[in-house]
Amino acid sequence: MILLPSINIDLSMYQKINTYIKLFGIGCPVLKSVLLEEYDSITTQKIEEIRSYLKSAYCTLRYQYVKPSLKPIMGGNKIRLTIEDISCKIAEDALLWLIEPIDRLKNQYGINILFNRNTSTLCLECVGKGFDISDLNRGNMNPHQIISFTLPIEYGWNNEWWKYAKFEFISKPEFEASKFIRLKKLEMLGFDADESIFSDIYYPLSLSQVEIIMEYSQKIYTSFTNESEFVVSCSIDENWKYVFWDIQTPKGKREIYAR
Repeated sequence: MILLPSINIDLSMYQKINTYIKLFGIGCPVLKSVLLEEYDSITTQKIEEIRSYLKSAYCTLRYQYVKPSLKPIMGGNKIRLTIEDISCKIAEDALLWLIEPIDRLKNQYGINILFNRNTSTLCLECVGKGFDISDLNRGNMNPHQIISFTLPIEYGWNNEWWKYAKFEFISKPEFEASKFIRLKKLEMLGFDADESIFSDIYYPLSLSQVEIIMEYSQKIYTSFTNESEFVVSCSIDENWKYVFWDIQTPKGKREIYAR
């Protein structure tokens, strides 16, 4: 059992968790978590230790694959921290990664930050209240908002960066259709949700919220110089706190789905 985040533990063999630790190391806010190793037995004592560390009787469950998989299990659901609930989630060729609980139905925004050094572009792809970044990562729907920058970001003389950025928004019919897609997905995942989890319209990120993402993006861009293309996923939770998840690269995706 490994308590995270910690920059003193080498988990470079686990791409997803390794990037989560790297984000923490450069100052991006992440949630506390516990990695259950393959040889861990789930005991009452360990459950109590995890509850104490996460300060909750619940956790958000994710999976860290140790071998390539053609059908990786979809994580991100909030579950109880009990021996029974954790044991039934054990998956072949994957470690259980237990994270501070976050309600995926109550996120204010989900944001993917796309970096491309080849084209010198930075792109923010956003979904609104009641959605999450998995809707974008798995190609279930189009973003509600896209903000594009040229790298390095141009700020002008008076920090009027918005004059140089490109803003795109989803249409009202497309937004309504995305709600239907989201509810069908949640139904498949076992959630009993309705349109009350959404806002009536998509409310764009404010300029101050975009500037916060831009500041974190600058840290990330200057820290991960060995990658030409990568995506960083983050959320703004129900309390308007920023949460960074991990970094996805083409190589990492190929390793998950490789035969």
